[in-house]
Amino acid sequence: FTCPSKGSKPRRWAEDTKKLMDKVPPPRLGEPEEIAEVAFYLATTTATFLMGQDIVVDGGYIIH
Repeated sequence: FTCPSKGSKPRRWAEDTKKLMDKVPPPRLGEPEEIAEVAFYLATTTATFLMGQDIVVDGGYIIH
C-alpha cells in the first residue's frame, strides 16, 4: 500500500487511489475501524489458539 507524502500532489494521489481500488474486490479503501476490528478480535479470548499467523486486512489486494 502506498501512502502519499506531504509533498504529493492531490491529482496524483487520486490516480494512485483509483489504481489501488481497481485491484481490490470492494471498490473502496479500507476504514481504520476495519483494521481495529481485527486487532480487537486478536486481543480477545476467542483468538487464544490463533498463533504465528499473518492476518492480511487489505480488501483482497493480496490476491493480485
